[in-house]
Order: sequence, then C-alpha cells, then structure tokens
Amino acid sequence: MKYVEIKKTTCCAIIDEYVYLYPSEINILICLNTKTGNFEIQKGVPNKSIFDSLTVVDIININNKLIFVSHNNDKIWAYDPITIQWNELKVEFIKEYNAVKKLFSRGIKYNNYAIFIGFYQPIILIYDIEADKTVHLFDLKENFKNGSCPYFLDCEIKNNRLYVPLCFDNKVLIINIEDFTYCFQEIGEIGDKYSYILGDSDKFWLMSYYGDYINIWHDDNKWIKLTIPEYIKPKKFNFKKFIYNKDHLLIPASHSDYSIIIDKNYD
Repeated sequence: MKYVEIKKTTCCAIIDEYVYLYPSEINILICLNTKTGNFEIQKGVPNKSIFDSLTVVDIININNKLIFVSHNNDKIWAYDPITIQWNELKVEFIKEYNAVKKLFSRGIKYNNYAIFIGFYQPIILIYDIEADKTVHLFDLKENFKNGSCPYFLDCEIKNNRLYVPLCFDNKVLIINIEDFTYCFQEIGEIGDKYSYILGDSDKFWLMSYYGDYINIWHDDNKWIKLTIPEYIKPKKFNFKKFIYNKDHLLIPASHSDYSIIIDKNYD
C-alpha cells in the first residue's frame, strides 16, 4: 500500500477511480489513482503562480468536467481531465470585484449549472457549463449592509431551491433556481448566525457561525436549538461541515478536540 502525504488540501473531486485534490498553500492539481496508488502533479489554474495560495476552495463536477471555485482569484476555470485542457469561464462581472480577495466560498451543482456562493461579496452566480454562459447573477448588496464578517460559507439544494445561510444574521437566503426569485427566511433567535447547512427529507441542520449550537429547522418553519456542551466547544470555529452516514450526522472537528455524531432523527 502506498501513502501520499498531502498537507492542507482545501477540496477534492472524484471521477471514476481518480481523485483530484487541490492544496491550499500552493497552486497545483494532484491526480491520484485510487487503484494503483500512483499520482500526478499537474499545473494549477493558469493565471496564477505556483506559489499562490487559496486560489481554489471548491470543485464542482459537471459531466466529468471540473469547475474550480475561485477564492483568491478574479477568474474562474474549468478543467477537462481527458484533454488536460483549461478553459476560462466567460464571467465579465468579476472585474468589478478585482480589489476584493476571497471571492467565493463554495460551489454546488444543479443539473448543468455551476452555482458559486460569494464570500466577502454578497453575490450568487449561476453559470450554465454546457452553454458556456452566465444564466443569472444575484448581487444582493442592496438587501443588507455587512461589516468585516463573510456573507456566506455554505449552501444546500433541495428540490429546485438553493438555501444559503447568512454568517451575520439569523436568516437563510432561499433562491428558486428555475425562476430566480428569492426571499429571506428568519430561523432561530435574534443574534443567531450561521456557517454550514445540510438538508434532510423534512428538515435542515444549521451550524452556528462559531460552532456553539445547531438549529434544527423543519419544513413547517418550526425550529429547535441543540446546544453544544461546554467541554466540546473551547474555541471559536469548532466544527467544519456536516456529513451524513446512514442514520447519523457526523460533525468533524476543526478547532475542537471533539467530533460529534448525532442521530439524524433527533428533533
């Protein structure tokens, strides 16, 4: 068995037996063959130096093309593993945000759409990969004024709606991906803020911004608060993401000494 040490990988994508990994501290793409254990190191996004960090924070796989979610970059790139070709997406609006690093925080797939979630900019970009064009851009700065806190960290899709929790308020942005209407749903108490979200058949799990509680939000807009025990949450930003494993919800540790497993039927 071969072991490969890869430090601080921000994201990955899987195509067949290949895993594509993007490190956070260097601009390269690593292709790992899970059957043989062999790997190749390939050049990262073309417009950045190999020494640039956090150029990419997420990868969207659409029809076995890899779409890279830009963070410290003002261009968005797609990569074809078959032809080993990079193509820049035609997104002119990004020039307006050149002065701002940390452009996007997350990406998600909806049919042929790649959806990009803004980080320090209140924007949501929907891009049709097959048609190679922007479908819609939500510029939401008129809806609220923010301080130094990020706007969005995560998102979830359920049916034809995109759910994006706000990092600085007790609200979730809900976008209809078919007709591009949107609204804000208030969840929890005044002062609550959110980081990560995960949808279930009849509810959503909302992690607090600092990782000290979880709000369980049901489809009927009722919610309950699950407080994380004090001995588990000694620091801020304790947890990272949610992961489903059959009947359980796994919450991996980030700055905590503990990970959490919850029965997903808990309510």
